[in-house]
Amino acid sequence: MTPSKFTLNPGESKTVSIHIDNGGLVPDSRFYFGNVMVKPTGNTTLPEMSLPVAIAVPPPAVVLDAPSVDVSVKAGSTGLARVDMVNDGGGTLKFQLNNSPVEQELHSAPHNTVATAFASTIWTELSPAGQQAQFGSDDFYLQSETTITSFFTEGFVSSRKPLETVASTITWSIFRDGGDQPDGDPLQSPGKAVWSYTAAPATAGITISSPSDRINANIRLDLAAVGQNLRLPPGRYWLVVNTAGAYADNWNWFATDSGDADDLYRLLLLPRDGTTWGDYVFHKGLSMDITGKFQCGAPWLGMPSPVSGSLKGGERRNVSITVNSAGMAPGTYTAYACFDTTDAKRPKVAEQIRMTVTR
Repeated sequence: MTPSKFTLNPGESKTVSIHIDNGGLVPDSRFYFGNVMVKPTGNTTLPEMSLPVAIAVPPPAVVLDAPSVDVSVKAGSTGLARVDMVNDGGGTLKFQLNNSPVEQELHSAPHNTVATAFASTIWTELSPAGQQAQFGSDDFYLQSETTITSFFTEGFVSSRKPLETVASTITWSIFRDGGDQPDGDPLQSPGKAVWSYTAAPATAGITISSPSDRINANIRLDLAAVGQNLRLPPGRYWLVVNTAGAYADNWNWFATDSGDADDLYRLLLLPRDGTTWGDYVFHKGLSMDITGKFQCGAPWLGMPSPVSGSLKGGERRNVSITVNSAGMAPGTYTAYACFDTTDAKRPKVAEQIRMTVTR
């Protein structure tokens, strides 16, 4: 404590600094308690005072300052990509290069407080307006060849019944981009989908999460658990998730205002003669999380410097990675530099490196 001894005149106040050494504490957000005792000297009629002190050290938390690093080099030359790694938590964060394949979140857009939602259902009977179905769709981007591992979409059932009891099937469809809209739909042109999967809600690998009031019906699909191997090349794609059931039991897909500004989505109403996708721009997209697995490293991506290291809480480290365009034609190339970390929530992180080769 500084100062360790002080005098206060009548009506006077003074600031005292308490120095804490957390080096021996486990960084797990658990609180440790102690007391600072202030004892009077001279006048023994004054009471001793005790000030409780509690300290918690958060665990290490890795943050990559930017989702990608761009570097431009001339053909046949080398350049340097700089990755900023930060320990946004406490304790010591350790990192180590590991260019084995990595699985991570590719697209995250929770609906949060957005209450807007749209039906995405093929109806067993025509709607009062004579329609057969309504679909929602949102786009996502892949920067490299990726194996999709899971989809998670947030929604609810109009009738507030459990989705498992009112939907005969759930269908996931992936369409290529057809000029800022899906190149196909699940009812008029399902064959245009680059991939689709249909199953009953109770299928192992499909999870319907609903609170006790049964209002929400969030749907998660684990592709490996249902025997699906979905590997997609780089590009822009559109996801459609829809149920099949009665008009009164629509599954409604929540909109979102999170995600990228260009996350547009389309709504499709299908009367008997069919129609085209329409644009709805009042929100940024539909609520969906997509995870995937992709390869790390590339022949043109050099070793980082340093290959491994440690960061104290709040510390930042610049990791330099050499890129080499020898024998490569002009164009843009994408790869990932991947690191193991001691962050329990993100044990492996991937920094996207985009190298543009010029003449």
